[in-house]
Amino acid sequence: MAGLPRPPHSLVTSLLLALLLVSAPPPPCSLAQQLLPLPNSDLSALRSLKDSLTDLPGSSFFSSWDFSSLGPCLSFSGLTCSPSMLLLSPGIVTGPIPPQLGLLRELRVLSLPHNRLTGPIPESLSLLPNLHTLDLSFNQLSASVPAGLPSIPTLKVLVLADNLLSGSLPSVSSPLLHLDLSRNLLTSGIPPQLPTSLSQPPGSRTLQPGLGGRPQPQRLDRELDGGPGEGVETLFLNNNHLKGAVPAEYVESMYQGRTRTLFLQHNYLTSFPLDNGTALPESATLCLSYNCMAPPVGVTGCPVSAGDQLSRPSLQCSAYGGGGR
Repeated sequence: MAGLPRPPHSLVTSLLLALLLVSAPPPPCSLAQQLLPLPNSDLSALRSLKDSLTDLPGSSFFSSWDFSSLGPCLSFSGLTCSPSMLLLSPGIVTGPIPPQLGLLRELRVLSLPHNRLTGPIPESLSLLPNLHTLDLSFNQLSASVPAGLPSIPTLKVLVLADNLLSGSLPSVSSPLLHLDLSRNLLTSGIPPQLPTSLSQPPGSRTLQPGLGGRPQPQRLDRELDGGPGEGVETLFLNNNHLKGAVPAEYVESMYQGRTRTLFLQHNYLTSFPLDNGTALPESATLCLSYNCMAPPVGVTGCPVSAGDQLSRPSLQCSAYGGGGR
């Protein structure tokens, strides 16, 4: 990802914030509240953020961060904050996320996307007892996903897409509404079953990660194994290195209306258990292009970013061990 132009603040973030406002809005902060002195632990966390991160060339982002001033949540440029929310403006800083952010015990929303954050995701973020939304997408974060992160009991939105994360996918026990781990360097197989809570309420807006983003293949090297859990509404597994046959449970979940969107394009999959011409429910969106098979006739619904090629070249499939068509 290094050296590539950074995309503009994506539609995904706007949709996530809209979901947040609908599902669990943080309590509003009055001007008087924002002018109140922050607790020492919160000030310490903000100081660590300034010490850990660096302005990108041509930026003077931290020039207004004067800790002797009243109300840093009002006077610090590029920062939107309250006791329950910390949002950093996109495209202005680089460096590692300081572990001291785990001291913000009242934090419910942490959003730091579209910067050049590096290093691992701090384990301390798993200790935030009230965290509802975490968006660290479109950065250069590396190492593995902390095992405790998708187990926070209050977490509903977790977006870690478009980074350099590697290692295994951790088990998920949080009551997630939306999970996006796409376009990383993860090297484990997909969990046999996703949590039953990974769905959106009826009538809610479907979030589609990657809208407007650049295609970037992940490194998921194991076969698809098992099927989605009850109620999984959106599954984005595209642009990986998944291979083998797609389990029948995925198709069954789409027929039963539990899974409405299934993106599997740009992998090395060899078969999908759907007969040619068989119609899926009108509410279902399925994309299978650019795999080691010809998509079943009648399957449409791919985004423009999937490209025009229906299948991978046979040489790529043979070299990777994905088989042929």
